[in-house]
Amino acid sequence: MRLIVDRATPGLAWCDRVADAAWPVAVALLCLDARYAAYLTVLVWLIWRLLLQVQRYPLAVVFLLLLGAQAGQFVLERDLQPSSASDPLVIALGFVAMLGRTEAQWRCTLRWLALAIVPLALWASGQDPSVRLALPVGGINRLGFLLGLLQLSAWAAAGLSRSWWSCLGYSTLVLVSVPIILHNGSRVAFLAPPLAVAITVVLAVWRRSEWLPQEWMVLLRWRRQILQAFLAGVLVMITVVARSWYLNPSVPGGNVLSDRGRIDTSLCWTRQPLRRGEEKLLFGLGYNQKVQRYCGSKALPSMAEAGRPDGLPHAHNLFAQVVAENGLLGLLSLGSVLVLLARQVFMDVAGQGAFSRRLFFYGVPLLLYLAMNGLVSSFQLFLMTNQLLIGLGLASLWRGPQSESIP
Repeated sequence: MRLIVDRATPGLAWCDRVADAAWPVAVALLCLDARYAAYLTVLVWLIWRLLLQVQRYPLAVVFLLLLGAQAGQFVLERDLQPSSASDPLVIALGFVAMLGRTEAQWRCTLRWLALAIVPLALWASGQDPSVRLALPVGGINRLGFLLGLLQLSAWAAAGLSRSWWSCLGYSTLVLVSVPIILHNGSRVAFLAPPLAVAITVVLAVWRRSEWLPQEWMVLLRWRRQILQAFLAGVLVMITVVARSWYLNPSVPGGNVLSDRGRIDTSLCWTRQPLRRGEEKLLFGLGYNQKVQRYCGSKALPSMAEAGRPDGLPHAHNLFAQVVAENGLLGLLSLGSVLVLLARQVFMDVAGQGAFSRRLFFYGVPLLLYLAMNGLVSSFQLFLMTNQLLIGLGLASLWRGPQSESIP
């Protein structure tokens, strides 16, 4: 038996290294409007990853069973209206599938995720530049969110590279993603990734120096100057954004009307459990657009101005979405998860050089990116690929085995 395991190990190691090639393939299929083929691709990836986790985490068997029971809903989107009880389950599956990986395995995964920018760039080059870039499935916002995730993956792949040419290659992919994001037109996708990286650097320099890679330690000499430059940059960004988006926009009143509608919708969704009795306050109104019916143009004049008589299909805010659909219990669960994630970020990583580098280049920027998206969108809804990438990214906050080998 031992001989069989020893002979199988190299094959498993090779399969582990190439399994994440499913992500560039899936993204390419999404660009071609082959959503079922894309979802089947990541479904096979997910099954393989969960099977590998069974020996390390026996509880992965439970998630495999849940995946088998819900696979049809994931792939065929039978219950997405647009939110669904399966949304957090898909995120959890991505998390469990990637938990406990070595640093070498994370470097390999991030490289494949970064390479998913390539099919997006090829597809975007053939689209009409005068029209905002949107995926055939998921639209503008889901593509913007995906681009931000992939851009951060390319940034991390560059930062964790072991050679200058690899670092240069993945840094180029970061730059390649910028014109795609501009073509997409999502404001949060344009601002949130670089802002998340900048906040991570400032936080590491000012408070958490153990995150800093050795080659970045020189920044500690200029702590005060870096903080001052960051604050000045934020003020400049606010000024530019206010002028270009609100005071002198390309489409007069467009951003003001859009943002007012989103804010009104978020507040309206938050109010609904408070108005529907104690049971709804505790458990929420549920899924399948039950909340949307109360937040249409009759309740919100901004929706009438925007030409959306039925209102928006989601709250455009993570917390409003959760409290409206899942009530106070859902909000308490979300708060518990956020506390756990914060604990992982701020735990002691002294002496954990490789893990602290992963936190610096990927884990913390990704968590900040999700937090910024959560304030302006319900990013956790639909598009299975995005949901799996959320879970995958959150798993990076947990340290894996010290060994650099890929079992």
